[in-house]
Amino acid sequence: MIVLNHSYYSRKQIFIFLWISVFILVLLVGTTKSYAAIFDYNKLFPNTRILTQQPTHFLEKNSEEYVITGVSLLKNPITSHPAHMVSIISYNKKMDEWVQIYKEVNPYWYPKVEVCNLLNNNLDQIIISDVQGSGGFLSYKILARMNNQNEIILNRKSIFQGSYRVEGNQIIEKMGHQSTIIKWDGKSFSGHKTNEEMVQPISAKDIQIQYTISPDHQVTVSQPKITLHVGQKLQLRRMNTGVVERVLYKTNKAIDFGRDYIIGIEPGTATITIIPYGYDWKNAVKIHVIIVQ
Repeated sequence: MIVLNHSYYSRKQIFIFLWISVFILVLLVGTTKSYAAIFDYNKLFPNTRILTQQPTHFLEKNSEEYVITGVSLLKNPITSHPAHMVSIISYNKKMDEWVQIYKEVNPYWYPKVEVCNLLNNNLDQIIISDVQGSGGFLSYKILARMNNQNEIILNRKSIFQGSYRVEGNQIIEKMGHQSTIIKWDGKSFSGHKTNEEMVQPISAKDIQIQYTISPDHQVTVSQPKITLHVGQKLQLRRMNTGVVERVLYKTNKAIDFGRDYIIGIEPGTATITIIPYGYDWKNAVKIHVIIVQ
């Protein structure tokens, strides 16, 4: 309660002070409460270090929800690997508390999560991915809310040299440098392999090296040796499908990596090695890159 002493304030000052107080009160009443500010991590995730937290609308369009990843702070009795967690939490207004609507724990993965909308509806879907082994084996699944329950609507496993990206309402999945477009048809996901690798556009000043691999593992490249300027991008693009490959980069910190390209960051050299079938070093081909100012 605010008490005003008339001996120190004029009537005009009192009126202005009261008007400002009423204005502030109206603002406070109209402010939406942020429940995330009072969320107690230790209550739902005891002995867990939170790694990421992303907003989502997985359960309801207008609800306050988050997808969270974390790692256990306790030793696993079976394996020396700490258990990693993926969870989705939602604020239940009727119960006035946070609840978990999904949780998965595994000591043998290092999950990454992505919030997306692939079903053209009002709700989000969650992509949970993991890469394992020297072969870069990608596994990922898409979690959605269907028929009032959590469902895995796509489950892809052990894709050699695998990667993916979301473009609009479709997924561009890659095995090495071969692309598959995966899209929801209203009932399920369907995919088709493209004849040429799907890459993100680069500018006219940048360089693209194209290559093919024949069924007998012969690699043909458009340029075996190039000069790249600092700030310039170099994109490697496969122009056919068939035998899988592994691509290795050797550099003395002269390049940096983007999603579909490398970029020169300082003068030096780099070597790109394309290895057909992943391990056929006999037919491997090298591309020599010189980075200049």
